[in-house]
Amino acid sequence: YEHIDVPILTCVSFSDVGLHTIGGYRSFMDVKTKEKWLYTHRDGKWDVYYDPKVQELTLQFMDYYLKGKKANGWDNTARVRLEVRSSRDAFYEIRGEDEWPLARTQYTQFYLSPQQQLSLEKTEAGELSYDGKKGSQTFRITFTEGTEITGHAKLNIWMELRASSGGQDDFHLYVVLNKFDKAGKRVPFYGTVGNKEDVITRVYMRASFRELDEEKSTDAIPYQSFQRYQKLKENEVVCLSIPLPPTSVFFHPGESLELMIGAYELFQNAPMIKDNSLNKGGRHVVHMGGKFESYLQLPVIPT
Repeated sequence: YEHIDVPILTCVSFSDVGLHTIGGYRSFMDVKTKEKWLYTHRDGKWDVYYDPKVQELTLQFMDYYLKGKKANGWDNTARVRLEVRSSRDAFYEIRGEDEWPLARTQYTQFYLSPQQQLSLEKTEAGELSYDGKKGSQTFRITFTEGTEITGHAKLNIWMELRASSGGQDDFHLYVVLNKFDKAGKRVPFYGTVGNKEDVITRVYMRASFRELDEEKSTDAIPYQSFQRYQKLKENEVVCLSIPLPPTSVFFHPGESLELMIGAYELFQNAPMIKDNSLNKGGRHVVHMGGKFESYLQLPVIPT
């Protein structure tokens, strides 16, 4: 990306987390050029990109740079067109921004607690576990005031593999963020390839690939190095720093965010079904509190 020095207009969907969302945002963040624009949306990429309004926007961009129509107003276009989602079919706000990630982001840690809560306060030491082949755990917070989450979240979680039999030294961790309305009903979002019952965002990670690229990683966005395997030893507790695909969603007072982790693909997104043969059983243990501060870091935007 750093070798790209031509003007770009990038159309990126918050709903394509199973495929192109991460690469789309990297194409905006990592390119060398300063002449770049980002168009975000919540729907299917084909439906949005070929909409007449977006085609008109693309033509304006092309005319400005390829035909020299410098008076067509393109240079006054906001660098980021941000669509903040409320649900699958509703948005909270569409507005222009100057950059991505947003400069005023307040990266906020929500600590995992043994009571399955996400808390702004650090919690007491404890642990929770789930079956290492088909189990899961959830953690939730209910917002008392309107809260916008826009940008890059990460999960910093301390894990242990307690195998029921010998030969296990690695595992996959599946991570999902969900939204629930005031009545406790899950709020669906659009996903990849026609999925209309998707989650806010999702990711999965292999524990042995936890080593970070120290030069590229930031406090907001960790990057795995993928240079070597770090297999787990018996009773070893390791920290997984996991970047989640970027998102934008608004929570009204009384609505909840749920972090769900598990040993299997919690919400499938056909046809991209994950190979879960690495997870053979035993217990996956989540450590929290004390010297093991497990937390979900969210990009909170001040209202």
